[in-house]
Amino acid sequence: MVRRKVVYIFPNLMAEMSRNGDSLQSVSNELGMNYQALSARLRGFKSFELPEITFLMKKI
Repeated sequence: MVRRKVVYIFPNLMAEMSRNGDSLQSVSNELGMNYQALSARLRGFKSFELPEITFLMKKI
């Protein structure tokens, strides 16, 4: 089985998370979702919901 490279479609969001010292796990915990759900949203497989977007705007 070949593993594909993970491509996030929100590079600026990932950069801001890195600057603030946040990881996917810490942000997913604060959002109240699991790691896989946040990762799917950041890769574009699922869309963010409005409360999640407002949380991210205030945090970052």
